[in-house]
Amino acid sequence: MAIPASGPLSMTTIQTEFGGTAPISLNEYYAGGTYVPAGTSGTYGAVPSSGTISIRNFYGTTNLLPRALFAGGGNGGSATSEIYYVNPSTLGNAVFFGYLTQPGYGFGGCGSSTRGVFFNGNNYDRRETIDYVTFATTGNATFFGTSSVNSSTWSNAFNSPTRGVERMGDGGASPTAFYRYITIATTGNALTFGNSTDNMTFAFAMGSISSTTRGICAGGRRSGGFQSDVIEYVTIATTGSATSFGVLNTRNAYLGSCSTSTRGIFAGGLSGNTSPGTPINTMFYITIATTGDTTTFGNLLTVLYETAGTSSTTRGLFAGGTNGGPYPNMQYITVATTGNSVFFGTLADDTRNEGATSNVNGGT
Repeated sequence: MAIPASGPLSMTTIQTEFGGTAPISLNEYYAGGTYVPAGTSGTYGAVPSSGTISIRNFYGTTNLLPRALFAGGGNGGSATSEIYYVNPSTLGNAVFFGYLTQPGYGFGGCGSSTRGVFFNGNNYDRRETIDYVTFATTGNATFFGTSSVNSSTWSNAFNSPTRGVERMGDGGASPTAFYRYITIATTGNALTFGNSTDNMTFAFAMGSISSTTRGICAGGRRSGGFQSDVIEYVTIATTGSATSFGVLNTRNAYLGSCSTSTRGIFAGGLSGNTSPGTPINTMFYITIATTGDTTTFGNLLTVLYETAGTSSTTRGLFAGGTNGGPYPNMQYITVATTGNSVFFGTLADDTRNEGATSNVNGGT
């Protein structure tokens, strides 16, 4: 559990998160030392590895080495099964992690602090397979279970610390409009959660975010090829149908999304009320615990759709995407502020429509 991003903070809280034996002092908690992993970062940037250190450096930090995963994706007609990872608190290029059980794109990604899960996917067919990996190690994905219903692609997923929820995607002749859930620490088939709102019926290729308690889906492509502007939410710990949250600033599908525990970001996509829509680079945000419409956040480095999004406790990260051809770069934002994205690094493959998750996303 991460240290809160604001409010009172004591040495005892730091000790509880990172370990140590009383009496303790701050000079025991340099990054890369006995207790704090190298590269640990929080609300106010990186924890120092030497020199001046203060309690303020530990707001928003966690004793997990942050790891974000990007799985599968398409690159000009062919799909891949490759998984890559980065530390979202630093900068750099993606590193090979392992393989999914089968190639595809349009996976719904979610995770706990220990496991990453990828729902369904598509390789010019429709899938109902669920895969999982262990964040702390590298290696190939393992079969988790199935979605247990008519298969779909362009799924969306979000999570609490213990539960993963999928908003089913495009089911072809039988478009889907409901949610399924799993318990991340186990394996098995997904179970019935509830239905989407009337306004989201048959939508797919949405943005999805979560806090530890609430999951949100926004936008998407509706039957007939038109974009939606609807935002809806569910309470993850319960089951039941979704409730209206608000609307996006513009009708939008194939958008990237990410969140911390308090704020969600929707980025890029195909915008407009016509098919196929116009690619945009705009980002919008919401406050997850409230309801209401989105507010302008800033711009991506370029117009993009089918970009994959995930986060750390402080940063949002977007990888890949397309605007006429696959986009090879990653870019990041600081979620608590507003402003334009910044170059992060490059993907190993020029891919789009990857599944994405991290062990420090807003729901963990």
